[in-house]
Amino acid sequence: MKALQNNTTPSSQTLVSSYRLREGKYYGVYSSVENDAIRDLEAVHKTQQMIQQLKTLMELVEHSLEIMMDAEEKAIINLTYNQKKSWQYICSDLGIQGLEKDVYYRKRKQIIHKMAWCLGLLPDEEADEVLGISPIDAYLEK
Repeated sequence: MKALQNNTTPSSQTLVSSYRLREGKYYGVYSSVENDAIRDLEAVHKTQQMIQQLKTLMELVEHSLEIMMDAEEKAIINLTYNQKKSWQYICSDLGIQGLEKDVYYRKRKQIIHKMAWCLGLLPDEEADEVLGISPIDAYLEK
């Protein structure tokens, strides 16, 4: 954002010394300095919108994690994605029975499906099939 706002280096065509109105083929009046300024302002505005959308998405993910995940699922998410631990480490740390790779990956897949439903990427019908519960009922229980 700051890079866009601080982008004050004009191109060779937009130096103030060359600032003059020009008439085009169709008698439209334009200024290359004004065009560059408008383009830069639009880029700043678009970047601000993108930042706001990402903040909203982050809030949605954090809220979904808080409401839809139990303590074990939150620990799996933290160890897998934040701390980048191996499945063996996670199984031993959380006491998942028998250090079974399949158990870990099944739980991780269920977590991903819950998050997909929370973000609107998984329809309710598929969530019923995949998760074995109605996500709406699970949400209402908590």
